[in-house]
Amino acid sequence: MKINNFILSGSSESEDFEYGMEILPKKIPNKLTDRINVSIEKKIIGKNRYNLSFKRKVKFEIINNNYNLSKEIFGKYINFLVSFIYGLSKSKEEFNIENQGRIMISFLNEEFIKIVAIVNNNDNSNKVFFTLSKQELLIYIEILKNIYFERYVDIYSNYQMNYLVNPITKEERKNIYVGALYAFIDSALDNRDEDMFYQLSKEINTILNN
Repeated sequence: MKINNFILSGSSESEDFEYGMEILPKKIPNKLTDRINVSIEKKIIGKNRYNLSFKRKVKFEIINNNYNLSKEIFGKYINFLVSFIYGLSKSKEEFNIENQGRIMISFLNEEFIKIVAIVNNNDNSNKVFFTLSKQELLIYIEILKNIYFERYVDIYSNYQMNYLVNPITKEERKNIYVGALYAFIDSALDNRDEDMFYQLSKEINTILNN
């Protein structure tokens, strides 16, 4: 999994800007087009909005399914994923976003998970899916939490750019990743999930020794 961050802003410090994270899972057919994005629209006046994006190239067409959420619904989406990964819900679940569509998630096997993003229209091409490992889903959840609590956002609020940027270093991205793994190790211990604890510990050891 690769993680990048970006800022899209106006031409002055008084304007709104958007901060987000771009996720490229390992199992994607096209690394140039396929990605999952999550971002926050920071509003100078009014409430912030949160965006989810699932973008994939299907045959010769690029499909980008987007959802725009309030903070309340964004928080419910995070809880939905947490409940799923820790077995608090069924092996297949659906998160409905009013007037926009739905996101479905299910286990393919013990290791991999399928996320399907569907928007509301009558065209079957509006459906895209991604395959994530358990570890990738855990990292995705941690990224969602970072966006929800606006971690890292203030650091970059003074950037005035109108294009994709990547201001954090490779070492900083590594620290974010390892920090997320440690957070989920604590949860694995709380839930007495030995298999998850072993997998996360192995991943941390691999990263720290590279």
